[in-house]
Amino acid sequence: MSLLQFSGLFVVWLLCTLFIATLTWFEFRRVRFNFNVFFSLLFCSPFSSASR
Repeated sequence: MSLLQFSGLFVVWLLCTLFIATLTWFEFRRVRFNFNVFFSLLFCSPFSSASR
């Protein structure tokens, strides 16, 4: 994988992660806790651990 391909993939990953985190944050501020917030965080956890 070239540096350009990796950079493009990283930008897409970063945008998706920020989008999901923003939606989760606004949902958390609106209702404090429910299972939508829990499953959104659960969905993000494999992606953060896969990058290590």
